[in-house]
Amino acid sequence: MAETPEANEQQQLCCMCNAPSTIICDICKCSRYCSTQCQKDDSTTHKLACNNYVKLAKVETTGKIDEEDKVGDPINCVYFPEEEGKPRFITARLEKVESSTGEPDRWLHFEASAEFELKDGQTVHSVDKFARNPVLDRQLTSTIMCLGRAKKNSKGKYKRIGSPNKAVTAIDPDLSTTFVGPLLFYSIDRCLDTNDFRHIIDYIGVCHWAMINRYHRKVNPPYRWVWAVQLHCEGDRFFVDKGDIEVAKANEAIVAGGELIETKTAIMCPVMEKLQLPIVFDSLGDTIVWRGRTVPGQYGNRVPATHNRSMTKISPGYYGINLGNVMAARKDKRPLLLGHIDAIALYCSTITDAIEFEGDPNDEVVMQVWAMQQEQHLLKKASKKGFLQFFASWMRSNHGKQFGTIPSPYNLKELDTYQPEETEEAEEAEESEGIEEAEDTKTTQETKKTKKNRKNKKNKKARKAKEKEEAKEAEEATSFGMGSLAI
Repeated sequence: MAETPEANEQQQLCCMCNAPSTIICDICKCSRYCSTQCQKDDSTTHKLACNNYVKLAKVETTGKIDEEDKVGDPINCVYFPEEEGKPRFITARLEKVESSTGEPDRWLHFEASAEFELKDGQTVHSVDKFARNPVLDRQLTSTIMCLGRAKKNSKGKYKRIGSPNKAVTAIDPDLSTTFVGPLLFYSIDRCLDTNDFRHIIDYIGVCHWAMINRYHRKVNPPYRWVWAVQLHCEGDRFFVDKGDIEVAKANEAIVAGGELIETKTAIMCPVMEKLQLPIVFDSLGDTIVWRGRTVPGQYGNRVPATHNRSMTKISPGYYGINLGNVMAARKDKRPLLLGHIDAIALYCSTITDAIEFEGDPNDEVVMQVWAMQQEQHLLKKASKKGFLQFFASWMRSNHGKQFGTIPSPYNLKELDTYQPEETEEAEEAEESEGIEEAEDTKTTQETKKTKKNRKNKKNKKARKAKEKEEAKEAEEATSFGMGSLAI
């Protein structure tokens, strides 16, 4: 099909960021980069597909389909075999299938079902589709579809089946539990190339990240929600315009000596002892979405996208360690406010700024030595008294006023009654988690009772609001009548 100006412009961008490309791969002549650094960041992943793509005969698709045999042109697709340890490009033909709704849903299946090793009751089913790179938030030149092996469950819904996909695991071992069975990615409009392969890898990484994020937010008895603060890594800040920190809801297991705090994800932060604050930190992991990418650092250098700037302000010793996003919460399960973390980070920065940097910011050894010097200086100077004085002046500053009037992190009485404002993202995450649980697990009697009580309370609240409104209308009507009589 003919390329649109928009599509051509998209193809001229770096496949690792949204900067205009200046370099193209010498082998496949498809993958474009803005710098040698971005090309280096992508090298491990790109090698999985580059030579294979070149060996495959390049074909063109007109986007048309033969109405007589209902078979379309051959196209290049990206195939992730279930049992092979490497993804590869394959050529397949689209097949015209009549939609159950009567709509022209023509491009659903491939005549490559043999690749899926189907058994009784199994079918090749559409798993997902995406038209944007979720990491770069970039519109793609066409929608990329994904097919997988599936089977209907007792509820009549298709569910992917199979063993952990070894080809996906070749990208990163952490993906072994996220995708099962064979996967086939394709577009109905054109052949896929190595640029699309990068988009697919980003999509797979985001799917895994979403699953891990749900795990950290998931609440099972006897645990409940606690108000927490999420500290965003450089990838979130650079690619998706996240702020340094945001309000979040977290599983109280991270502060109750539960399943999360006992794992390697717990972050030790000795300065909290100096400040006498019961705050703990939990790493959400070296997020696969950003793994391997680097972004511009605050000192004119390049840093891993999984670097957490906010965390290194509070504990400089973590510079150079790929923490990813970090969740902070109070051990006593009281609300941890956004302003508290902001004030703590600024207080620590005012102390560590006394240690001036000398050397090359691109020298990792020099940067880590400097960070450890900052950490040692911070632990010598930080104190509860010093922070209380700083917090009082911070509250009066224009910067502090943007967080509103908030209680001191030491004022337990006010914290017990304080209710933080929930962000839209936290609400959406909670709602989506509820939907996931309803689909994937059988609802227990206790949960049903809780839902019923919640529904009754909601209906009762709605009735009271309606009665109050009716009473107000009646009062206004009476008042109007009395006024008329007076006239």
